[in-house]
Order: sequence, then C-alpha cells, then structure tokens
Amino acid sequence: MGIAFIVGIFPLIMMTIAIQDGVGNPDRTPRITENVTNTNWRKIVNINSCGQCHIQEQKTLELTRHWMTWDDRYKSPKAKRILKNLDLTMGMRFNNVCYNCHFTAAETTYHEIKPMAGISCQTCHGAAEDWIHVHHNLGLDNETNESKIDRMLKSEKAGMVRPANLYKMISKCLTCHTTPNEELVNTGGHTAGSDFNMVAWTQGEVRHNFINTPGHKNRKSAQPRLRMMYVMSAMVDLEKSMLALGKARDAGRYRDAMTKRILKAYNDLKLIDSKVDIQEVKNIIDVVPLRDNALVIGFNDLAGAAKVIAREAKAFEKRSSGTELAPLDPLINKLEVVGDPND
Repeated sequence: MGIAFIVGIFPLIMMTIAIQDGVGNPDRTPRITENVTNTNWRKIVNINSCGQCHIQEQKTLELTRHWMTWDDRYKSPKAKRILKNLDLTMGMRFNNVCYNCHFTAAETTYHEIKPMAGISCQTCHGAAEDWIHVHHNLGLDNETNESKIDRMLKSEKAGMVRPANLYKMISKCLTCHTTPNEELVNTGGHTAGSDFNMVAWTQGEVRHNFINTPGHKNRKSAQPRLRMMYVMSAMVDLEKSMLALGKARDAGRYRDAMTKRILKAYNDLKLIDSKVDIQEVKNIIDVVPLRDNALVIGFNDLAGAAKVIAREAKAFEKRSSGTELAPLDPLINKLEVVGDPND
C-alpha cells in the first residue's frame, strides 16, 4: 500500500498534506529497542579522551544541557511517565531506547554496554576508537598545513564525523532530533523531535568554536558558514523527515509530526529559493512535482525523493562556500539561538 500526499499551494507557500491510514512497511519500522543512532558503542573510548587536547571545548561541553542529561534527565517525571507507558521497568540509564540519544554508552571490562556520561563528543563526532589516534597531533610540533589536512582527511575516512562535513554532521544531529522511533512517540508519549536548524544550535550554548577563531576565542562562526548551515539544515531535515515518514506504520502523533517537518522544511526551501538562486534547492523542490496544485506520491517515491535530496545536498555543499548567499542573512539573523554561548 502507499502513502499518499495531497499537496495544495496557497499564498505564502502554505500546504496541506493528507495521508492515508494503514500504510508503511512494518519490516523497516524502528522497534522500541533498536539502536537508531547506529553508534558502535563498543568503539567508544574514554569519555575524557578528547578533552586531553580540546580542553576549552570539553569545559564548554560540560556546561550544556546535552552533557547534563546524565545528572538530571532520568529523574524527570516526563521520563518516568514515558517508561511506564512503554512498560519498561528499568530507568533511562538501563534502556537503550533512552541512552541511544540521551547518554553516551561504552563497553565495560565485563563486555557489557552501559551508559557512562551524558551527550558527549563521541555522540556527535562518532565512536573514536578507529580515528582518535589518527586525529590527534600529539608529538607533531610545528606541523605543516599539508600534514594537518592529511590528518583530518584520514580521521574522517576512519569514521570521524567532522564539522567540516555539514551533511554528515547535520545528519548525525537529526538522528536524534527527529526522534526516529514511532512506538516511542505514539505509545510512550515522547516528543516527536525538536525544531532544528544547525545555526540556532551551534551558535548557542553548544558552540565550541575555539580552534577556528583568532586567539582561540569561542566566537560566532563566519557568516558564509552560517549560510551554508542554514540551507543544508533545510535540505537534510527534509530528507530525513521523508525517510522517517516512509517508515511509519500507523496513523498517529509520529506520522503527523513527520508530515509537519516535511511541510516546514519544504517551505523553508521555497523561501530560500525566493531569496537566492541555488540550482540544488530548485532540484529538491522539484522532487515533489506539482500539477494542478495537487500531487500524489507513493511510498517508494518517498524513499526515492530522499535519495535525490541527499545527492543534491552533497553536491551543493561540495561546490558552494556560502559567500554568494548573502541575501539569506536577514533570515539567519532572525534565528534565536538555543541557550547562551559559553565564552
């Protein structure tokens, strides 16, 4: 059976999407115990390893709500209510449905996987066992720029999710910020994702931009990079939301939320397209071709459209530096950052 969208065009690019009931692919739906982040917890190294070199970044991280989930999230009435709704008798720290996103887990000496800290460096940049010894520059005094570039590329090839790769970085964020677990939302009552834009999150309390700013100050990212974040966020959010909706089995809060995410990302891209000429944005918008102000897309088309969006997003990131996107600055400057940056 298919998932049907009926898309209508209204002033200000507003759309209405109606979805048929009883659709989706049960074999592809994340189950309540599935590791939706695909993190290899057995390759998590010591939680403080990154902080040996990135001292300022580690201190900043420990002031964020991401890190503090270890101390307070499991105590909240909401968390306890969700666990009860799902008939999970153990606490958040003992259920991988929770620690997949709210904590950093690692392998113990007894070969068990247990949470060790809140959301940490490796939660976002990937389990470090295969890349940390390539990434660090300990003992490399007076390293050349060529050597540094080679080291960064090798660490990325070994599995590190580097900030320089916006597509991978935003995808990693949205792994949790879309709450990709239908049962967790519909049955557990968990929030169906959070409003996400890379600019708002990385320029707030999460900001740890010491290396790339003069004097190693935690300064705001350069405007061209913020423009790239802004556009890429809409692209990747649309891709991941379409994939999530394609996996939904039942009518309910999860499907409704993913539909709204698609609407928002689509409208964000339409707004971007009205301000600046980006061929990849046009190509993504055209993934949902409109005829007589209405369109029906089947399930397979959702997955296919997501592949096109991913391809176009990567192509845009590869060719653009953000310098030509200045007309987007008024939109970017209106964004409210999440939390105050820690200097």
